[in-house]
Amino acid sequence: MTRSLDDLVAPPPRPEFRRELRRRIASADRATRRRQRTAFLVAVAAAAVVVGAASVSAFRTVAAPAPVDRSYTCSVPLTGGVNRVDLDVNTRSPSTTFNGNVIPHPAAALFHVDIVDANAEILAGVIGVANGYDVESAFCRTGPRIPLARSGLRAVGTLRGNDGTALHKECWLAPTVHVRMHVRYAASGAPVAAQLALRSGAREKPALYVDWTPTKIAAYASAACDKP
Repeated sequence: MTRSLDDLVAPPPRPEFRRELRRRIASADRATRRRQRTAFLVAVAAAAVVVGAASVSAFRTVAAPAPVDRSYTCSVPLTGGVNRVDLDVNTRSPSTTFNGNVIPHPAAALFHVDIVDANAEILAGVIGVANGYDVESAFCRTGPRIPLARSGLRAVGTLRGNDGTALHKECWLAPTVHVRMHVRYAASGAPVAAQLALRSGAREKPALYVDWTPTKIAAYASAACDKP
């Protein structure tokens, strides 16, 4: 008996096939939105510092080469029913031009949160341009000094080079977090090295740590950051 391809009937899909397909599509969409949002955050913050925009008051002007060592306690708003802090880091990449304007793409390390209208706000971060460190005063106030150390956190990635390589982690934490950052500057006023630490809640449980330079970034995170 001879059968043609037209006679063959595909088996029905597994019951979980459509559910898994929808999950993968949603996951890919979230990843794309994260990359776009992070690129926007870094570009806007860097451009604001470069042009010296007075409206971006979160950026502190420091007298280079004096280092900065700051500690903050920050409130974490609810996002989708959880207190979520995101880590985004990237190495630098070449500047681009848009409508005659040069858009820098500096290295960055950012702790940030989402607010109700889906915008992102930087809790604390360092960006590789002059005077480039950021603290969101609407969420953060001066706080106790936490250890500036890895504190047993596991490595989640080391980024090197000048190609804009990026890493993202999503952390579900307590409603209050403690942040510390130490930034060293070149004579130009641009950061050359930084360490950022974040701990969660009253017990100050280690959650994130970043050892940053413009061309090498090592990131460490707790299991609370193993979110999709």
